Amino acid sequence: MRKSVAVLSANYRKAYPVVRSLAKHGYAVLAIFHEWRSYVLSRYVKHRLRTRLASVADYEKLLRALKRFSIENIFPISYTDYESIGKLIPEIDVKLPFRGRADELADKYLLQEVCKKLGLKYPKTLLVTPQDSDIELIVSKIISDIGLPLVVKGRGDASRPVYVTTRDELRQELRKRVGKEVLVQELVLGTGCGYFAVAVEGKPIVEYTHTRIVEEKASGGPSMRACLGFDPRIIRVGREILKYFKWTGPIMVEMKQHIETGELYIIEINPKLWGSLELAVSHGIDLPCELLRLEGEPIECRHNVRRKHTCFTWLIGSLHYLRDNPAVWLRMLRQVLQEGVVHVSDVHLDDPPELLYGFLTRLITVLRGFSRSDWKIKFIQNFKKIARMVKNLRLVIFDLDGTLVDLEVNWKKLRRELVKKGLVRQYESIMMAVLRSQRVGCYEKINGEISRWELRAVKKIRRNNRLCIELEKLSKKVMIAVATKQCKEAAIMALDRLGISSFFRIVVTREYSVLKEEQVRHILASTSVRPEQAVVIGDSLADMNAACRCGTWFIAIAKNMYMAQMYAEYGVPCFFNILDVLKILNTLLDRIQGRACT
Repeated sequence: MRKSVAVLSANYRKAYPVVRSLAKHGYAVLAIFHEWRSYVLSRYVKHRLRTRLASVADYEKLLRALKRFSIENIFPISYTDYESIGKLIPEIDVKLPFRGRADELADKYLLQEVCKKLGLKYPKTLLVTPQDSDIELIVSKIISDIGLPLVVKGRGDASRPVYVTTRDELRQELRKRVGKEVLVQELVLGTGCGYFAVAVEGKPIVEYTHTRIVEEKASGGPSMRACLGFDPRIIRVGREILKYFKWTGPIMVEMKQHIETGELYIIEINPKLWGSLELAVSHGIDLPCELLRLEGEPIECRHNVRRKHTCFTWLIGSLHYLRDNPAVWLRMLRQVLQEGVVHVSDVHLDDPPELLYGFLTRLITVLRGFSRSDWKIKFIQNFKKIARMVKNLRLVIFDLDGTLVDLEVNWKKLRRELVKKGLVRQYESIMMAVLRSQRVGCYEKINGEISRWELRAVKKIRRNNRLCIELEKLSKKVMIAVATKQCKEAAIMALDRLGISSFFRIVVTREYSVLKEEQVRHILASTSVRPEQAVVIGDSLADMNAACRCGTWFIAIAKNMYMAQMYAEYGVPCFFNILDVLKILNTLLDRIQGRACT
């Protein structure tokens, strides 16, 4: 007779790979739901139960009932499951795949102290308590101690983050949360990544890393497409956390890799099973099996990691993009079809009832809400900021590549060549390698290699008459400058070939610094312009980060619809080409100057 295992709360997407793995190992799965989800019809579920778990007392009753029915093995899924059951461990004798208090690891405010002790990076953080009633004083302290951009969120697991890029937005958000405990944290712009492990007393039994490609919202959230990896830098940081807490059970350390420096910042610790679990399980890392072993089950676990197509896409889970941003979902669909559907997506062809129920319910939800998406509304609303920008505008700072012109440099091919020559490390970008070379004194060699590619691309540039006309108009109203990560020779040549070099007051290139923030600060100091009188226009998060850190305004040039959504959610005005930006700036400045004359 098969042994029974209870899985709760089974309505989360991370429950499905657990249920599937347990069933394949010969266990009868009792799935406990608090609301019916697609997994309720899965052929891998033996028994189903729907119950309300609203308090620790509810969990205690459930665990005692399971014990009476001879179900000793329990798989918690959600953070609430881990937190509530963790408080009952001394009283309830059940087999669990973890030991310890989950709430101690999940506290984002206490985490910064842990990171200080371990010498790890953590975003600057301030705690606003219900007793802090002077909003203006709090705002001034936050701007002084942390700076912009910021994320405002709750302290626990369900943090509900909101992003702010200006002082006014911060003031408004804090007023909404008066009387509540709020974390205000430095917003680290970059690539989402994470360390995942099953550990015993702080030592990993199995571990891996992942990188987020597409998230539930473009500005953040659970992965909709992620790639498996074994990044040694991320693993080192994750092991430090494991060792410190001596944690036994599943754990995820969420991190952000800074867009420019490549430094890893710890964002939070999730002492539980994670939303992207199916990425690992589908690629041969059988984590549910390891958790059964932690419960004392005599089971053999084999991990056969697939090395081909290491990405996973939640194609059904991301159906909301079909409403919100169809281009993103269609791109993911194309990638899945190229990779083969099986093992690379949540389209479970071997589980037809689950697939049909999941697809139809998701689709119905999407169709019911098929109105203008929230981010598109915000995309339009953000244009109002431009009118505020130009009131006292004296300086416009442009990025070069991707903003004023698209240099035809095959950056992926160039990076592969630089990796072969040992100039770029496996897990760093070209500009991260340039920054490292500047700091250790071996800049000339890598700069020479990159410059050759840039100069070759610059020779293909042709004069842009429309750009010349608009920039000439703008240069007569305000000062204009360039801050670029291209080399000086390539930047000057590009501006000459475009026919716009005479309009710029100052051009700062990577020879001065590869960090955009330092370039922008240099331009502000050279022109004696106050930050609030300047605007940065660029196409990357590095440009946005520099503008916010320096206190200037920012206008984004989006490369695709996903980036457009991301900028909109961050509260940034966004365009798809530079000419539209220049026309609007010229028009608004003409109106302001016209009113001044009258």
